[in-house]
Amino acid sequence: MNKADILNKIRMEAAQGELIFPTSVKKAIEVKKILDDPSRDLDSAARLLKSDPLLSARVVAVANSSAFNRSRKTITNVPTAITLLGLFLVKSLILGVAVRQIAESATTAKRELIAQLWKHSAYVGSIAQVIARRITKHDPETALFAGMIHEICWFYLLFRTKDYPDLFEGDISSLWNKDDEIDNEGEFVGEIEVGKSLLKALDIPDSVIDTIIFVWRGYQTFPPTSLGSVILIADQLAPIQSPFTLPIYRINEDQSIKLDLFFRDYSLSEVLAESEEEVDSLTNALCL
Repeated sequence: MNKADILNKIRMEAAQGELIFPTSVKKAIEVKKILDDPSRDLDSAARLLKSDPLLSARVVAVANSSAFNRSRKTITNVPTAITLLGLFLVKSLILGVAVRQIAESATTAKRELIAQLWKHSAYVGSIAQVIARRITKHDPETALFAGMIHEICWFYLLFRTKDYPDLFEGDISSLWNKDDEIDNEGEFVGEIEVGKSLLKALDIPDSVIDTIIFVWRGYQTFPPTSLGSVILIADQLAPIQSPFTLPIYRINEDQSIKLDLFFRDYSLSEVLAESEEEVDSLTNALCL
C-alpha cells in the first residue's frame, strides 16, 4: 500500500470516528473529563493526579519553572502546584501529555523522531506564551496549550507506523510534500481532517481547534493579530525544528528583522533574549 492509500485510509477512519488511541491516552482523557466537573475540589483533583506519576511529575515540574514560579520557592507537592497553575493549565498539561503519549508506543526506530517532535512542540508553546503575554496580549496559557498540541497529527501518524511500517519510508523532511504518489491538495486537506478529528476526540475547545487549523494552513498575517499567527511565529523561531518542516519554511535572519519591525514598540529579539531562561525552563519541564 503506497503512502497516499495509507493516508486516505487513516483519513476515512478519522471521518468515521474510528480513531485508535493507546491505553495511556484514554486514561489521560478520562482524568481530564473528571477534572472538568465544576464540583470537584482541590483535594480530590490532587488525589486524582497523584494516581498517575507521569502527570504528577509534569505538573510539579511546570509549577517550578521560572515561567510560573516567580518566587523561586521550590514546590514539592501536587496540591500546591495545582493552586499555582490553576485547573485550566493543569488540564492543558494533561492533554499535552496525552498528545505526546499517542506516539509513545510507536516502533523503537521512531523514538528519536518522537523526542524531537515533542521538544519542538514544547519550545513552540513556551515561546508562544512569552509572545502572547509580553507583546500581543493574547491569553498566554491558551498560547502555551495550542503550541504544545499543534503537531498532534504527526504524533498520530507516528503511532500508526505500527500498522503501516512503510508510512515514513524515505526522506522524512519531505514526507507528504515531495512524493509523486501523493496529491498535495488532497494530502493537505487530509492532514487537517485527521488532525481536527483528533482534537475533537480529545475534547479540545473549538476556539483552540480553529487556532491550530490556522497554523496548519500556514497563512501568516502581519501584524500578527491572531493567536494562530503567534503560534506560527513561535513555530518558526523554535530552536528545535519539527522533523517534518521543510527548510524553505524555516525562518532566517532577514525574516527575524522584519518580524521585529512589525511589533513597533517591542523588539521580538529583545523580548526573547530577556525571556530565554523562562523559555528554556518551561520547555525542560514539559520535556521531563
